[in-house]
Amino acid sequence: MKNTWSRLDIEDLGIVRVRINSPYNSFFGMVSELSDSRIIISTYRVLGSDDYYVLALSSEKDVGVYIDDIVKREKYVRRSKIKRLRYHYIDDILVIYGVKSKCEFLGLIEDSGVVLLTPYIFYKGAREYLVLARRNMLHRYLDNVEKYYGIGHVEWRELSDPEDLVKSILGGSILSIIADRLTEQEVRVLKTAYEGGYFNYPKNSRQTDIGSMLDRSKVTISIHIRKALRKIVSDVIKTIYYTEQGLFSF
Repeated sequence: MKNTWSRLDIEDLGIVRVRINSPYNSFFGMVSELSDSRIIISTYRVLGSDDYYVLALSSEKDVGVYIDDIVKREKYVRRSKIKRLRYHYIDDILVIYGVKSKCEFLGLIEDSGVVLLTPYIFYKGAREYLVLARRNMLHRYLDNVEKYYGIGHVEWRELSDPEDLVKSILGGSILSIIADRLTEQEVRVLKTAYEGGYFNYPKNSRQTDIGSMLDRSKVTISIHIRKALRKIVSDVIKTIYYTEQGLFSF
């Protein structure tokens, strides 16, 4: 067998981050827009069938309510090609799974010869994702996407900096769902505490210092930090527990 690796120059490859601002017949896009939330989605073609299996995650508690509301309006379900859909909560994470008879989004990817990297997300109605391919195929794919969704609805940027790539991958990972569980105040306090060296050993700042910067009392800062850390540690402990249980525990 001939070695074909030498034929592929790394410089011939490109990774592009794409954002589609129009949900355009997307069930999950509509749910994300109405609930003002982030939904992480993985979609797979079922071998030997034209159907697609969909698995989605969200930490927004109201997403289930919007799903029920949209499902009642049958025309939206038919337009989205959804055949079956279920959801339930695992602790604080909403798990949505179902089957679609057609997926135009993945169809464009498959027909253009590009690869979808990591799960894609819907955030407040907009779809965001990463694709990898030879540069000539990327350009063809982007042309097809702009034709399908409308050039005014598509934004894209090539990721040549490894740091930008890592940030984009993390933004579409389960970590973003965990971060969504924090309130705006908790995020603000944690960022200020982190940047001020509060979590260093020894500490470079105290809760009173953080309170002064945010015009909040020490008690308020303490409450926000404890609540935020409890959520984060809770998710870490659950992950450790699930890992220890193993995927094939009997």
